[in-house]
Amino acid sequence: YPHRACGYFELASIDCIEGRYTDALEKLETVISLGKDNASAHGLKAAIIRKLGNDNAAKAIAEASHKADPLDLRAIFELSHYENMSDTIAYFAQKAENILDVVAEYISEGLYEDALYTLDFAPSDYPLTSYYRAYVLSRIGKDFMSEIEKAEACAHGYCFPNRLSDIDVLEHAIKSCDKAANASYYLGCLLYHKERYEDAISAWERATSIDPAHAEAYRNLALAYFDKRSDAENAKICMKKALETRKTSPRMLMEYEQLLKNTNALPDERLAVYDAYPELLAKRDDCYLDKVILHTLKGEYKKAIDMAAAKRFHIYEGGEGRLTKQHSWMFLLYALLLEKDGRLAEAEEYFRRATVIPKSYGEAKTFFNQEAHIYYYLGLMLEKLDRGEDVAAAFEEASVYKAAVSELSAFRALALKKLGRDSEADEVTREMISVADDRIENCDLRTYYGVGSPSPMPFENDIVKNNLFSGYVLKAFALRANGKDFEADKYIALASEISPYAFEIHAYNAIFA
Repeated sequence: YPHRACGYFELASIDCIEGRYTDALEKLETVISLGKDNASAHGLKAAIIRKLGNDNAAKAIAEASHKADPLDLRAIFELSHYENMSDTIAYFAQKAENILDVVAEYISEGLYEDALYTLDFAPSDYPLTSYYRAYVLSRIGKDFMSEIEKAEACAHGYCFPNRLSDIDVLEHAIKSCDKAANASYYLGCLLYHKERYEDAISAWERATSIDPAHAEAYRNLALAYFDKRSDAENAKICMKKALETRKTSPRMLMEYEQLLKNTNALPDERLAVYDAYPELLAKRDDCYLDKVILHTLKGEYKKAIDMAAAKRFHIYEGGEGRLTKQHSWMFLLYALLLEKDGRLAEAEEYFRRATVIPKSYGEAKTFFNQEAHIYYYLGLMLEKLDRGEDVAAAFEEASVYKAAVSELSAFRALALKKLGRDSEADEVTREMISVADDRIENCDLRTYYGVGSPSPMPFENDIVKNNLFSGYVLKAFALRANGKDFEADKYIALASEISPYAFEIHAYNAIFA
């Protein structure tokens, strides 16, 4: 019974398609009796009565619907047959999809002439407008190829098909025109959203075969090959083609670098790509930071520090803390090199600068910035210099709880041991190992977030890989803090098998080698 109104409405639509208007009206009366505010039923009723020639009754229905809901665009179009509604329609037509929603309704009811009338109000430079016009024209036996050609010539950057009816419209264009590369691209996007991954891949492959310079189709193929087929090699081929054919797109650079990172490309290979596209690199802060990290991986700490200092960053949602964390690590690692060379005054300067966040970074340091590693190693150096109170102050600062468990918690535990607070240190490492074991044992589970789950970066959808890597790294650092070096090295080796050029691996080796 709860589905009775929907069922009768669909039966009425079928009657309308078959031209059985009287039967359709009878069923619509049943629909309206089950819910008087059914806008779709009133809209179809008005259209049928108009077609039967009773304009006064049709206008009355449209007026009543428009009064009940001024945002009912179907009612506005029905009313436009009797009143000038062009200004109101023009407001809605600022977004073509609003008009196409009504067009799709008319098509589903077989009212093709009404669909054409409605399409006249849609923006003509929007691809789906022309694809829909071609589809409707084909239904009434008129020439439509010029409309498909027009749609194919439209810019495709901001066209996002989403309706099930869009599938029929796009498939019609593809079957009718052997050069419909963009229609194939749009269809692939829609099918991928509907989890028809192989069909989507076939559509994008067809798009690239028709247009070998279709960067967006190559880009989507790269994601599909990598995420759904585990085909890294073909993914790299496609992503490289996407970048080469769309050399003005900073996003293509970012995603190609993401793919290289997640296929364990050498740092030098990735740096060469950044060097080949300096203008694109300058437009993305995340890419610039990634290049800073790559130089850090090569042990070029001073170069990385200078690079970070030379840019004004603009922190975006989801990127908070990445730059400040990298800042602390590269200053720390450079300070350790200076200390090893006997340049102790400079080393102390860089240890202390590791805790100062430049304004050019675009974000300030918060209480939750973890700095245990900085103060712990500063304390060790000051201890060698026999600077009593400064040593104690450094270890005390390193021992302060700042944030949730991470690999940096290991240095808090080490500082607690230096202060003779062994039981607290053991509690820290126990929690680290517990969290690490949970990630490893439940590697196929995503973390629950009360507000929402984080969106993974491109080519990082593999939750098993992500959880195992972070679990192995966390356990390795915890075991190091417990003095179990051999066992710790086994876990860092497991992490290295997954991602040998991850920064955490470099940091572990640089610190504990």
